[in-house]
Amino acid sequence: MNGADCHVHPPVSCADIPCAGIQRRFHLFDTSIGRIVSAQVLAGESYPLVPFLARVRTIVDAGANVGAASVYFALHYPEARVLAFEPDPVCCAVLRKNIADLPRVTAFEFGFSSADARAELFLGSVDPATSSLGRSALASDRSIGVEVRDPESVLRDQGVEVIDILKLDTEGSEVTILHALAARIERTRAIYVEYHDEADRREIDRLLTPSHILFRGAIHSMHRGELCYVPRAEAPEQAERLRIAKR
Repeated sequence: MNGADCHVHPPVSCADIPCAGIQRRFHLFDTSIGRIVSAQVLAGESYPLVPFLARVRTIVDAGANVGAASVYFALHYPEARVLAFEPDPVCCAVLRKNIADLPRVTAFEFGFSSADARAELFLGSVDPATSSLGRSALASDRSIGVEVRDPESVLRDQGVEVIDILKLDTEGSEVTILHALAARIERTRAIYVEYHDEADRREIDRLLTPSHILFRGAIHSMHRGELCYVPRAEAPEQAERLRIAKR
């Protein structure tokens, strides 16, 4: 199947959605999921800002879809460079429309995995927001061929030394990508990661706990949620921390 075949994707529409205090014209797939997800991301509900995170210079958006997170971060951190990675060519075309007036955001038409390869992307049954490189209840049997690359080599080629914000929403590939970025994790300053399985949630925590602490999270079901980790070295002591003397 041709990866650029629009007939396997929902129609695209526009909506005026508030973000960073302004109404912004945003292109999205005309589905209930597309409208809800875009509105939640642009409103800051999905990726709430870390208040003590300063001097943000480089943001990596893996699983950018149509670019809601890239736009959101770009508007809140206008001095930062945003690298948006989306393997679905139709989604990437919509993403490019949404970032056309944001010169510090760059879109890349491929995804991340453990190595450079061609992969089969199963399209979301309702909206491409739930498309996945693996089978899932939210994906259909329709698929397209896409390109995936090793993130370490890509970021090295882009001259990225430190990731200030890493956002991972790749519908099940998050653990694979974190393993591929293992050498960079300790220096990554904020990590927003979605999980789609209890085992993945436990593995994400195991990988990040040595250097990071869970700062915020939203649990949507037993096997789906969004987590935000920050470096232990940058996290301030919280005044509300409860200390009870052991007896």
